Amino acid sequence: MAPPDRDLLIAAQLVESMAKTTSFSEFERHWQDFLYRLERSWEVALRSAKELGGVAQQWVSSNSALRKRDSLLTFLKHARNAETHAVEQTVDHDLLLSMRDRLSRPFEIESVTASLENGVLMIDVKSPNLNRDWIGGLIPGNPQLKRFKTRDGWHNPPTEHLGQKLTDLHPVAVASLGLSFYRSQYASLCALRR
Repeated sequence: MAPPDRDLLIAAQLVESMAKTTSFSEFERHWQDFLYRLERSWEVALRSAKELGGVAQQWVSSNSALRKRDSLLTFLKHARNAETHAVEQTVDHDLLLSMRDRLSRPFEIESVTASLENGVLMIDVKSPNLNRDWIGGLIPGNPQLKRFKTRDGWHNPPTEHLGQKLTDLHPVAVASLGLSFYRSQYASLCALRR
């Protein structure tokens, strides 16, 4: 199996792992590994194209230019740099407040306020059910792409890919689109060898 194929296969497995995990720390690790594998597959494909010589020069030129102007491809490229060089996180999540009765009895809540005081989560609940044994805690929300800065400047989450507006900015959806792009470009490079 050619090296870009191996990296793209691993990247595909990482996308599946991101989609299945419920732990944000695992999600973030899979995301970072995905970015590394995707960029590594590009570098190996470039090396293969250079070995082909003149016949692949147009492939290199058009894909290199596309990586600079397509917002999804640019985001993934710079996200890899930010994550690899520990510059900044490129994915994050909100924290959600979870409230429940310890005995799982139904209840009504009129309002909830929460604050962090000296590292302790303080929750004030207003409810007609004052006799409940409340349990509150923070749970991670869905992962999301975030704006980040590298030495090249600020990078916003992508808005389009190959001329199409993006409607799903979940990191798994963005990763899937990036993976599909690199797979198709590697397939077109392999076709040049024939």
